[in-house]
Amino acid sequence: MRWVVASVFLLFSSAPTHAATTISRELIKSSQSNDKIEFYWAKPEGKGPFPTLLLIHPDQDPPKNGGLMFVQSGQIDYWLKKGFVAIAVSQPGYGGSEGRADFCGPRTQRAVTDVITHFQALSEIDSAHFFIYGGSRGAVVASMLATQGKKLAGVILKSGVYDFNEWADLRPWYDEIKWDMFLEIGWLTQEKLKARSASYLADKIHTPLLIIHGTEDSRAPIGIASKFAERVNQSGGKAQFIKISSEHGIPMPKVVGLMEEFMRRLI
Repeated sequence: MRWVVASVFLLFSSAPTHAATTISRELIKSSQSNDKIEFYWAKPEGKGPFPTLLLIHPDQDPPKNGGLMFVQSGQIDYWLKKGFVAIAVSQPGYGGSEGRADFCGPRTQRAVTDVITHFQALSEIDSAHFFIYGGSRGAVVASMLATQGKKLAGVILKSGVYDFNEWADLRPWYDEIKWDMFLEIGWLTQEKLKARSASYLADKIHTPLLIIHGTEDSRAPIGIASKFAERVNQSGGKAQFIKISSEHGIPMPKVVGLMEEFMRRLI
């Protein structure tokens, strides 16, 4: 297993609004260590500034190619044609990013934050319209970033877990994901699980959220996602919750239209 098998991304026939340019692979140094963080990115032709979408990958089976999956599947090119700067980051332990994976924990959250900080300082980026998408493990990371006060225009979450303490109570001790977590972070204490659970910080989320979840998701129960959306809204935030008839790996062609509608509404 792992969290999810990455869905094949289909390109659409709509006419591009901008011509795609070369997709670059770059590395930056972590703000807290000597570890390097890998990302792929490209921008539409012109000076911009452009709205921006950062993509955070799910868990992956070997070779764990990180952000490269968004290049190979055509997602970066797709969003370029829609007029967005598109960025795909590799979490620590994936692709060319250094450092051990810590299952969406502080090291991973910091690495993605460093990439956001790097791009929001560039003249090509419209930092007021900077969006994040995360799927599965990537959704856990993205949801935690939404709690940390970083200026974001919107966050899109697909098939994530937002309360790992509740999740752990629902899963048997031999659950494969629990073993993955144990190998990355050690014993699953309530404190460690809470550090990866955005639901406990719902009152800190002021960024609009789009939460997409499969009705038949057996890995990340839909009830946990629904409660998270309710907590955000009850705390004064804005969370749109959309259910799709699907298991955990919701095919991206079912999601991209919802993503674009959400982002266009906020631009």
